[in-house]
Amino acid sequence: MTEEVTLKLMDSKIFFRKLVSEKNSKNLLLLHGMSFTSNNWVQLDAFQMFAKAGFNVYAPDYPGFGKSDENPEYQLNGNFSNGSRFILDFTRELNLSKFAIIGPSMGGGIALKTLIDLDIISSAVVIAPAGINQMIKDLHRIKVPLLILWGDNDQVINKQNGKILHDAVSGSKLVIIHDAGHALYLEKPHIFYSEVMKFMS
Repeated sequence: MTEEVTLKLMDSKIFFRKLVSEKNSKNLLLLHGMSFTSNNWVQLDAFQMFAKAGFNVYAPDYPGFGKSDENPEYQLNGNFSNGSRFILDFTRELNLSKFAIIGPSMGGGIALKTLIDLDIISSAVVIAPAGINQMIKDLHRIKVPLLILWGDNDQVINKQNGKILHDAVSGSKLVIIHDAGHALYLEKPHIFYSEVMKFMS
C-alpha cells in the first residue's frame, strides 16, 4: 500500500509518497514534471510496478508543487543546481545512499544536474529532460547507466535534444517512442514500462 508522508527540510514541509518493503533491496526515486505532481505516478500504478521489480519507491512533490511548501533554497533556476541540492537533502533525510532515478521534463533536468554534481545515483531514466543546453559542457561527467526516452511528436522540447544528450553521455541509450508526445510515459505507459524494465534489469 502506498503511504503518504511529510518531512521537514530547511524548515518547510515536503510531501512524498512511498512504497517500501523489507523484501526490496534497491531504491528508486520518481520525480515529476512542471505541470505535474507525484500523484501522476499513482495514476500510472508506478509504485506497484516498480515494487514488483524489487524497488523501494519514493516520489516527492518538488518544493512549491503539489502538497509541498515552497522554499527559496530549492527554487529552480536556469541551471537546476538547487534541484540537485534538494535531491541530496531529501535522500539523505531518508538514508538512501545509492538509488535509481526516473525524471520527466523538469524532473529529468533535475536528475541530469544531480548526476553531474553528485555521486549518489546508480542509474537514471530521463524522459524528454529540460535544460540540456544549459548543461551541455558538463554532460560528459555522467558515468552511470542512462536511458533517454523521447516522444517523436514532442511539441515541448525538440527530440533533437535527445541525440545531443545521447552523444554527450558515453554509453547512454536513446529510445524514440513512435506516436508519442512530451509526456510519453502517460500516453504510452506499456511502452514506457517495457523500456524501463528492460534497462533496469
